[in-house]
Amino acid sequence: MNDLLEHVISAHGGRERWLQIGGLRVEATLHGSFWAVRGFSDEPFEETVTIDTRRELIRFKTFYFGDDGLLRRLDYDVDVNTGVAVAHYVSDYRTFEGIQVPTWRRVHRRNADNSAGENWSIGIDINRVMAV
Repeated sequence: MNDLLEHVISAHGGRERWLQIGGLRVEATLHGSFWAVRGFSDEPFEETVTIDTRRELIRFKTFYFGDDGLLRRLDYDVDVNTGVAVAHYVSDYRTFEGIQVPTWRRVHRRNADNSAGENWSIGIDINRVMAV
């Protein structure tokens, strides 16, 4: 494994811990204009999802990490939203079950020059994470 990848995995809880986790149950507060367009409440609402940590959901991604090895931004095209290019910002890391999780997430449309649009449309505030 290369040094950068090892640094990033270590910053997020370490390879051994991640190999022990097959999935995560995430309790979050969702808000933003995206959810209202999809038929959900335009007010913040609570949701619980289970994620298979060994299954890749998005194929083409660009990751941006801080010097501490923690993820700061993730760029990708959203398959469920007709291929819209987005910049997904993350911060406010907390430790859950021995892994580092960014609890504040905001998704912006990405401009042609790869800069993020001014307004975000998806907000996800993670409240609790449990290994499953």
